[in-house]
Amino acid sequence: MAGPQLQQKNVMTFETTLEKVIPRTRDVKSFRFKRPAGFDYKAGQWMYVNIRIGGTLKLHHFTISSSPTENYLEFTKKITDSPYSQALNSYEGGEYFKLWGPFGDFTFAGEYPKLGFLSGG
Repeated sequence: MAGPQLQQKNVMTFETTLEKVIPRTRDVKSFRFKRPAGFDYKAGQWMYVNIRIGGTLKLHHFTISSSPTENYLEFTKKITDSPYSQALNSYEGGEYFKLWGPFGDFTFAGEYPKLGFLSGG
């Protein structure tokens, strides 16, 4: 698989098809997949997402936007003019994906009694 070699425990690579596209705003969509057994992750982790564009696999990374308590995997993307984004924008379900993850350790393990978060995008 294309992509950097990362050393992380419990990483899984699997091929799947897109189960559902969920429009969030006029230019933001979520892409949902069945979550395979053993794909365990924490909120804040990310995965590599491979799609075919013109017969070639193209790789990008995305934060996993579904809750670890759900039985599906989801990532969310703002649709732009890039070829990768436009390919995703054309998808309706059933398309081929190769997913690789989870990665990252920017997660919360309960070490603080109170937290405040500020996010922008």
